[in-house]
Amino acid sequence: MTSGVPRGAWGLAAAAIAAFVIAAAPASAEMPGESEADVPVQKEAMDALDRMAAHLRTLKQFRLTAATTFDDILDTGELIEITGETTVEARVPDRLKAHVVNDKQDRVYFYNGTTVTQYAPLLEVYSVFDAPDTIAGVVQEAESKYGLRLPLADIFLWGSDKVEEPPVELAYFAGETMIGGNLCDHYAYRVPWADVQIWMRASGDPLPCRLVVIDTDEESRPQKASTFVWDTDVDFPDSIFEFAPPPGVGEIEQEPVSE
Repeated sequence: MTSGVPRGAWGLAAAAIAAFVIAAAPASAEMPGESEADVPVQKEAMDALDRMAAHLRTLKQFRLTAATTFDDILDTGELIEITGETTVEARVPDRLKAHVVNDKQDRVYFYNGTTVTQYAPLLEVYSVFDAPDTIAGVVQEAESKYGLRLPLADIFLWGSDKVEEPPVELAYFAGETMIGGNLCDHYAYRVPWADVQIWMRASGDPLPCRLVVIDTDEESRPQKASTFVWDTDVDFPDSIFEFAPPPGVGEIEQEPVSE
């Protein structure tokens, strides 16, 4: 049985994790952000989300590589960590290629503006379904209609102004961290079903450096984490978003989820 954070990503950015950060320190130590008891939702933390989302909406083309981990929940309730790497190449608003490789699967997704192709190299099969005319629309329809969670979907939903924002219960600044040679501001948020930590570049473009989401609806509190490397100086040809089946690869039907 595979865990995921059930309700998908959310438009402004996600949830929070006060308890996770504070629990890592000795009981007597004051962590950055502990004063959120007086101000549960800090304006600074919410403004940071707005800046990040606004900047993501300005990106026209980018390559994003993420080192990823997520917890798989076994039937026994035990958590097994799955590691992998995901590469996304996007040309907004209507072109996307994503390749995800981890301990459980190898998948490549192609979106050419009209259809989405899901290709499984190891299984030598692919499937195709008609798609909306934007990446954000594809992310939402793929999950709602086909039960398909596209890689790093959170990034495209943060950049969308059409996603309903959930009630934020906690939001605060938790300190600074060096990630991939960049000084990143660390923020913690909480919504009803998840705790989230987001690290954003402290200077220059406010791109996300790292994301950790903990599913608080599950008793075992599984988490997924992504550490990002961005390249925004790219120019993609149309051809990389088109899928040409290799010899011996067959097409199967993409079945919608039961209503």
